[in-house]
Amino acid sequence: MAFIRLIASFGAGGVIYLTPIVFHQASFTAVQVSQGLAASALIGTVARLLSGVLLDRGLTCSWPVRAAALLALMADLVLFQATGFNGYLVGQLLIGLAAGLYFPAIELAVPLSCSGFTSSRGYALARSADALGVAAGALLGAVLTAMDMIRMVYAVEAAAVLSMLVVLLLTPLPDG
Repeated sequence: MAFIRLIASFGAGGVIYLTPIVFHQASFTAVQVSQGLAASALIGTVARLLSGVLLDRGLTCSWPVRAAALLALMADLVLFQATGFNGYLVGQLLIGLAAGLYFPAIELAVPLSCSGFTSSRGYALARSADALGVAAGALLGAVLTAMDMIRMVYAVEAAAVLSMLVVLLLTPLPDG
């Protein structure tokens, strides 16, 4: 479980912090960048509510995590190629939708994965993996930026998402 969180956070680390810079460098206005971020947050909130309701009604936690990974992969492909506002907006909407589906399900998977130790320890391990992944992803994103390859953060996230899907195929999440 912690390994999945580490992989997911690694990919997201650079994208979260660098997307505004990527599109500001692409001559988007601050308003356009903010509109994309706001749209992502709005759809993410709605998706979290929907994901939570579906999980409460018995949906297994692995389905939203897999769907989120596929949506994040599509978002990376869109954002990697986006040159206009519409492409940027679609990518941001896909990222928001992916995050909204991912977080309720992965938070439910933590206590389900805690056989042999307390869920508080499981949450501590998951949060540590998140922090390590975000830091490593942001560091790699900074290195890519210094090398004038800032858009490669989307390729890095796509690779992390594909890795997460492989891990999920090999070691599925427990569905309680």
